[in-house]
Amino acid sequence: MKKLLMTLALIVASQFAFSQTFDEVADQLKTLPKAEYQSLGKEMLAMAAAGVTDANAKKIFSKLTAMKLLEIKNPDKATRATYDQKVASFKTLYEKVAEENEEGQTALVYAAKGENGKTECVILSVADADSCELICFEGDIELSDIEALSSLK
Repeated sequence: MKKLLMTLALIVASQFAFSQTFDEVADQLKTLPKAEYQSLGKEMLAMAAAGVTDANAKKIFSKLTAMKLLEIKNPDKATRATYDQKVASFKTLYEKVAEENEEGQTALVYAAKGENGKTECVILSVADADSCELICFEGDIELSDIEALSSLK
């Protein structure tokens, strides 16, 4: 029985050792060839919201405290494999709430809730043969807010 408990403890510990936050993954991926990383704070998002005419989008932007974007253009096979591996590490810290595969493009959505039960972070990963994009929305937001933003033209 003691051996079984120790084995289970090691398995659980190893799962957390391989899990990574968005910032940890972004720090590793932004060093890859052709990677571009941007982080927008609340002030920059407020300036961006000022240029938005859609009232619903303005409301959503006001809820955001940060938005982080990482893009890798024309990734080679090794870079794409690294990207896919790092994104897969989110599954132990974040809840996967959506996945869509369409015409060679894969979209994954992960979310994290705070202690108060509100969504604090939504991560969107979109990858195809031409690029890999990772976007993190932070703030008091809901998945429907991200859906509304993505439907804007």
